[in-house]
Amino acid sequence: MNRKIVCQENNYDGKYIYTITYLKADGDTAAAEEAAVTNKVNEVYKSLQLDGKSSYDKLKAIHDYIIDHVEYDYDNYKNDAYLVKHATYSAAITGKTVCQGYAKYFYRLANKAGIECRVVDGTANGGRHAWNLVKIDGKYYYVDVTWDDGNYDKYTYFLKESDLFAQDHTLSDESQKNFGDYNISKTDYDAKLIPTHTHNYVTTTKREPTCIDEGLSVKTCTICQDEQMIILPKTTHQWTLHSTVAATEDKDGSKTYTCSVCGETKTEVIPKLPKATWMKNQNGWWYQNIDGTYPRKQWMKIDNIWYYFDVDGYMVTNWQKINNKWYFFDDKGAMVTGWKKSGNKWYYLDGQGAMVSDKWQKIDGKWYVFDKSGAMKSNAWVGNYYVGSDGAYVKDRWIGKYHVNKNGVWDKTAGWQKLGGSCYYLGQDGTMKTGWQKLGGSCYYLGQDGTMKTGWQYISDKCYYFYDSGKMASSTWLNNKYYLKADGSMAVNEYINGYWLDENGVWSY
Repeated sequence: MNRKIVCQENNYDGKYIYTITYLKADGDTAAAEEAAVTNKVNEVYKSLQLDGKSSYDKLKAIHDYIIDHVEYDYDNYKNDAYLVKHATYSAAITGKTVCQGYAKYFYRLANKAGIECRVVDGTANGGRHAWNLVKIDGKYYYVDVTWDDGNYDKYTYFLKESDLFAQDHTLSDESQKNFGDYNISKTDYDAKLIPTHTHNYVTTTKREPTCIDEGLSVKTCTICQDEQMIILPKTTHQWTLHSTVAATEDKDGSKTYTCSVCGETKTEVIPKLPKATWMKNQNGWWYQNIDGTYPRKQWMKIDNIWYYFDVDGYMVTNWQKINNKWYFFDDKGAMVTGWKKSGNKWYYLDGQGAMVSDKWQKIDGKWYVFDKSGAMKSNAWVGNYYVGSDGAYVKDRWIGKYHVNKNGVWDKTAGWQKLGGSCYYLGQDGTMKTGWQKLGGSCYYLGQDGTMKTGWQYISDKCYYFYDSGKMASSTWLNNKYYLKADGSMAVNEYINGYWLDENGVWSY
């Protein structure tokens, strides 16, 4: 639980805001587990047949039932990660628990029996422990089902007075704060003193039930002051009509009600008014109007979907040629728009459902081309354009040895081209050149990818040097250190004009 101060503008008063995170720990159970516990408590209560019995007999029966059906979970009592051991669920459903599970199970069954009961905690013989307080005949008594389970005398800690419990049980500060002023008996409960008279109960309603909360009544005997709590079930909502939306042929109507107590709302559907409807026989589906007529050889929009009915009035499906245009209808008869794969080919149906054919079509910002049959072309040249595997024409890309420019057009311009930061040379037919090329009286070298090479290059076991312009250096010294011969190759292990060039091509002497 985190705490912070929120100071409001122009106001020195603050307030605490608490953010509480509930964990499935310390006995808190998930909804499904809680439902299982509630069912088990109801089942056990019914099996014990406690109705009409005294409070003592009810508590004794509950106490004995738990001892007979629950055992201490010695396997997990030191396992801090196994949190369910603290929950009522562990006692009621698994049959194995620790002290907190015993106390909570006793609490649930006592409350079901109409007896006021509390779970208290503290220490016992130096260790953390939990047990119960119960009210019987106007006083409170301690019960420790955990310690009675396995005792030779299983009633050692049943309906005991405060001083005896104080010898080996110590309330925590929180329990002392909450229960310290209770009228806890100074003597053990004596079953022999159970009144032999017939109780004369008077019922007082402490809290009226609503649709939000359960109510509470207390039955008090006017002779002995024995008390029994009665949980009053929640009432039903107090509904008042809030608004009405009339039904039409196309839409359901509704009635909305609001609970005058909790503000919860509910809505009842008013069915649509009778209207035209779909009909079917062995030949197919047709649409029958309210007057009994039906559409034939015509389009009809139904529930915002377009359908076509043939000359006999039946709904069509699959490919259909209508007014010299092709359309596709799914197996439910709905006209399809957009992309459609049929067989292993793709087709495109425009916004009116008509198939696009023998033309270029711009779709979602890309251009595609469709042949006369309507099939989309892919991985093919279409004039000076190339369409890729997705059918869209490509831009600024090499297609084999051909290049298409940024507009998607085949670049047929012969000569040097700078594309994507690299230089290429295109022949008269627009193909990319590779390898050695003699252009304008100079030699150039183009790689297998067509890019013009510069700087030192190792080609066919010889070293060559190409200037930034791509031209090959020849019959010249480079950096007063290397010599490029007439064929452009670097001289190694030989004299050039009286200078010796070693195996690395470097002038040595």
